[in-house]
Amino acid sequence: MILMLAGFTRTNHRQVEISGRAIGAEHVKINGAPADFDTESYVFSADYLLNEGFNTFVITAVDTMQNASTAVKVYNYDIRPPKLTFTHKLPELTNKSVIDIDLRTESGAVVSLNNVKLDNASGFIEYRYNLKPGLNILDFRAADELGNETEVRYGVEYDNIPPVYKIITPKQMGIYFSQRLTIVGHTDDAEHIFIDGTELFIDKYGNFKLSRSFPYGLNYIKVRAVDKAGNSSEKSVSFLIKKAKAPAGKGFIYSGDTIYTKVPHYNLTGEMQSGYSMSVDSAAVHPDKAGRYKFPIKIKGEGEHKYRIKVYEDNK
Repeated sequence: MILMLAGFTRTNHRQVEISGRAIGAEHVKINGAPADFDTESYVFSADYLLNEGFNTFVITAVDTMQNASTAVKVYNYDIRPPKLTFTHKLPELTNKSVIDIDLRTESGAVVSLNNVKLDNASGFIEYRYNLKPGLNILDFRAADELGNETEVRYGVEYDNIPPVYKIITPKQMGIYFSQRLTIVGHTDDAEHIFIDGTELFIDKYGNFKLSRSFPYGLNYIKVRAVDKAGNSSEKSVSFLIKKAKAPAGKGFIYSGDTIYTKVPHYNLTGEMQSGYSMSVDSAAVHPDKAGRYKFPIKIKGEGEHKYRIKVYEDNK
């Protein structure tokens, strides 16, 4: 007798038909159960439901003289999709325009990213992906030779815009008459705020503040903001601390500020304590009721210029 059938088959179909030819046989059994058998064509067949993993079937053909011949048919019922393993987690938020993707999967599996096929000759894949501003959806798919498929989706937001914030107090080039000053500010999107290297607490409304003492004269603070993506922005705020009282009838003079500008006009702005007035090079400056002032200065040619700023008590 001759049994004609393949020995090993890998499949992801649970129901299979075991068939073949047993020439000269009288009947055929598969794992001890009779199979359908045509004695004229010697073709046998039977349907089976596979269990996941390896399934072994022993086919026995017996002729009229009770001589027996056997063959073994093995099915590997494989419905497991190929795994996609990332060696490092992809960021949810980044300020970098390119991210490195490093993943592992079955050798030979067809892997794609957003429908673009990736090279997977060895099961190790390294790929650089260019992000667009905003939310990027990364759709990874891997399929084996049977059609089992894995899909993994990631969302990566690319944000390269520096955080926005403002310093409410002190004003740029503001004039104050107390050495103890509370720095007050607000931000909508900064995760961290630093003033001269010291991190400040940001409340749920985006407000932050810091009380510090400053020496008399010109002072400045350096403010740095960092958002969740790692973007940062910096600015410096300069302001003047003056003594609360000037000598009677004399006032006092500050002339230490240097202005650098590429345009022929400059607006000197700031705020000062009520009850005081000021002048710039003998020209009167009139603050509003809140103490805010704005004084246009015409730059006298290129180079460094100093201006005499006089602050005095009203009615003195």
